[in-house]
Amino acid sequence: PMSNGQGPEKKGEDNDVTFLGKDFEQCFEQMRHYDSQIIDLGKFAFTAYPTIVGAAVAIYKYGLANKTDYSVVAGMIPLVAFFPGLFLLWHMVRTRIYFAQVTRYINEVRRSYLVGQPMKVTNESGMYADPKVPPYMDRGSSQLSFMYIMTILNSFLGGVAVYLLTVRYERQASAVALAFGALLVIQLYLVVSHLRGWQKRSSSASVPAHV
Repeated sequence: PMSNGQGPEKKGEDNDVTFLGKDFEQCFEQMRHYDSQIIDLGKFAFTAYPTIVGAAVAIYKYGLANKTDYSVVAGMIPLVAFFPGLFLLWHMVRTRIYFAQVTRYINEVRRSYLVGQPMKVTNESGMYADPKVPPYMDRGSSQLSFMYIMTILNSFLGGVAVYLLTVRYERQASAVALAFGALLVIQLYLVVSHLRGWQKRSSSASVPAHV
């Protein structure tokens, strides 16, 4: 006989419940971490990008004041900064995928628990319990809004770089507009197409090491 009155099957169930409870808590913390990470990246961009542009313009104006052409040097600053900006954008997209995947798992665990209506909880409040939400590509998401803003900021950096590097050309305005528009469209296309690609996958698909 068992000393505590519990059979192996009962102990197994208790262990499963303990594991699932801890897993749920850790995933919930991770979900909040992913959400705040995207916001923090956006805040960093809002602070860093004006500083970068300001430094480039200051160098360019300093050259004008001293009758020295520093346009190339000044233009290289936003041009070089543009590439880390792409990395920040990609990191936002990847974090969004992780966020959606973890949140879906949380909803799946919550649904499994609420099916039995524990303590007569029927979820009348409509708390999220659908493992198919949130969608990876959610146009109304604040996270997507940060990504869109990031594409604009990156395109602005590219436009400033072209502006400074083409100060001697007559069609400078056209070059700047073309650079800004092209960079914006390309970034938006890559972001949307990647998220839509994940949206088409099964919600039970595992997230690879590199997304």
